Amino acid sequence: MQFRGFCSKLMAGFQPVRLLHSSVGKMDKKIHIEHTMDNFRSNDILLARVSKIKDISPTVRTLTLTVDKEKNTSSFRAGQWVDFFIPGVEQVGGFSMWNSPTSFSRTGELELAVKSSTWPPAAWVHNQASQGDKVSVRFGGDFYYPTPDISGPHSLLLIAGGVGINPLLSIWFQARDLCAENASIKPIKTRLLYSAVSDKELLFQPEINSVSREFSNFYTDNFVTRPGPGYTGRINQDILAERISEDAGSRIIAYLCGPPGQVQDMKMYLRNLNIPEHDIRSELWY
Repeated sequence: MQFRGFCSKLMAGFQPVRLLHSSVGKMDKKIHIEHTMDNFRSNDILLARVSKIKDISPTVRTLTLTVDKEKNTSSFRAGQWVDFFIPGVEQVGGFSMWNSPTSFSRTGELELAVKSSTWPPAAWVHNQASQGDKVSVRFGGDFYYPTPDISGPHSLLLIAGGVGINPLLSIWFQARDLCAENASIKPIKTRLLYSAVSDKELLFQPEINSVSREFSNFYTDNFVTRPGPGYTGRINQDILAERISEDAGSRIIAYLCGPPGQVQDMKMYLRNLNIPEHDIRSELWY
């Protein structure tokens, strides 16, 4: 009853504030409102409990939230995020799921990956969260796959930077699920280009590789951008041109998520390579 009371009190004065996969501690609150005030948000707030916590890199921790599916029928679309409400934390978090809607419908679990930060919601995940803690979430976002305009043959090009992998991994898994079901809308090919500052920050490698081993039309490339073990350099236009040429013959829909500078560069490269603007979809993390 205390937890439900907290949710009601919180939502009475709620303003849509969100940091995407935040890796910084302080930003202008107005910016967060501007980022999300026009985005879709579900009307439903779901009660959840923390069921698993795991460190998967020196800076990233995963949080598994279990939702009572008998009491909550809402779901999300691959690539969307949750408003994340934590008792005792004034700021509302915003984190993308990395598992697929199909997985959620089967298990009732939401999988989040959060980079360490002094930003209060991220700091809570890294410093205070414990198994059994109760939180609440609300689905939202306009960055997802498949969108209503996707009907014919198409390929997916997913370009991730750092913890921007979260929504793209959800899309990767959903594309796999659609192919496994032989759904009417499914990608011909799915290609993931993933960059991180070090090989230790290339997250979810076993999960990603298991899909590409199972399905011959799923491809991955990793890029390490900071000199050191595994260094390969950044994704550039020549690399994109080569990958796009391999997927020629169908509509290519690109989904981008990463730091603002990387996303801006990828957009420019894709435009230069004649990918239509409406087929370049992006989301930023800060």
